[in-house]
Amino acid sequence: IHCQPRSSSRSGRSRLPLRTMPDMKHFLSLVILATALCLATTTGALAAAEKASRGTLPSLSVTAGVLESRLKEFESAAGVQAEVKARLVALYRQALSQLEEVSANTARASAFEEATRSAPLETQTIRDKIAASKRSDPEQALELGVDAPLEQIERQLEKAQVDLAAVKARGADFERRLNYQHNRPASISQRLAEARQQQEEIVARLGAQPAAGEGPVLSQARRWVLETGYAALSTEIKMLDQELLSQRMRLGLLEAQRDQEVASAEWIDARIKLLGELVNRKRQLAAEEARREAEEAQREALGSLPVIVDLARQNAEIAEELHAMAVRLETLDREQAQAEQLAARIAVGFTDATSTLEAGGLTEGLGQILVKERSLLPDFKIYSRKASARKREIAEVGVRRLRHGAEARQIADIKHAVKQLIAQLDVENTPLLREQLGELLAKRRALLEKAQ
Repeated sequence: IHCQPRSSSRSGRSRLPLRTMPDMKHFLSLVILATALCLATTTGALAAAEKASRGTLPSLSVTAGVLESRLKEFESAAGVQAEVKARLVALYRQALSQLEEVSANTARASAFEEATRSAPLETQTIRDKIAASKRSDPEQALELGVDAPLEQIERQLEKAQVDLAAVKARGADFERRLNYQHNRPASISQRLAEARQQQEEIVARLGAQPAAGEGPVLSQARRWVLETGYAALSTEIKMLDQELLSQRMRLGLLEAQRDQEVASAEWIDARIKLLGELVNRKRQLAAEEARREAEEAQREALGSLPVIVDLARQNAEIAEELHAMAVRLETLDREQAQAEQLAARIAVGFTDATSTLEAGGLTEGLGQILVKERSLLPDFKIYSRKASARKREIAEVGVRRLRHGAEARQIADIKHAVKQLIAQLDVENTPLLREQLGELLAKRRALLEKAQ
């Protein structure tokens, strides 16, 4: 826009003619239009560049069906050089294997996506079950009392012990999986960098010229291997990305599953203690009843034949042994429970100390705590002496059980045992004697069977 000076009529200076100024609105419209054209041109150029960049990425030009057809064709082809045939077959199989990786990676990526959506709900459901189980009383769920047969209680106890072992095994498995998952992010990051580097190498190899003297079929097979390898890497990267995105939710679910097994173990352990106490009580009652019966039989045998008195006395001795064994078993159960509680406390302390040491290293404060904890540990010599005494006791019990078992087998046939016993005595074989001996031997066999 040009403006020429003009003279003022008042000043008397000369004025030059003024060129017509364009309308200001028209001028602004032109500026806006020019800016829009520039932006459109730039956006188009960027879109074209992005499209061109995407066009350089490898795309799959082969399917599994084509590869399988080619593989079958060249495996049975005649007139093809053995070396070329072997190379082609190997390349086709490699490409097929990489397509299988594509499918597997895609499926796993979908599973991780699904875990991202479903894991929080599953976690909450498990947490609700844990809370409900803690409100459940194992004693109320026992449904067994002292009046229940001993065999039924023992079966329930054995089943609970098997269940506890299975629950603890599952809990340990969840703990191992949690430890593995905590270390996964670092491994995933490393693998992602490797996979992207491998993709760049594949792109470079695809842009290179085929080797001199390489036929078109072999060149095509090599290209298919590179394309399927790139696709496998792409799906692996997506899968790893989804694994990272879903890790927090999956870790929460694993922790809930681990905690559920821990809660189940605590509940079953409480049930085992109740059943064990019930078994011991039943054994004590049975032993006391057997002792009373044996003592009564011994009193009734007074004044009878020496063989009758001797058998009654032997039965009373076995009944007393059974009673002492029942009392000892109850004591051993209490000692075992105390030892397990002590071992659990030591294990927790060791785990805490190990975690602290790994996190911050050995410090003066931690060293003082460890020294104090060491002073609170039980005396190893005391437990070593107890273990030795327990081994001797187990050996003695084992010998008695073998002896009782052998005697029980000898009198398994009561009639035959009575006949042999009378044959050794210089007494008259009367029906009353046979009946008395039969009753005593039957009681003795039952006592011996319980003592095994």
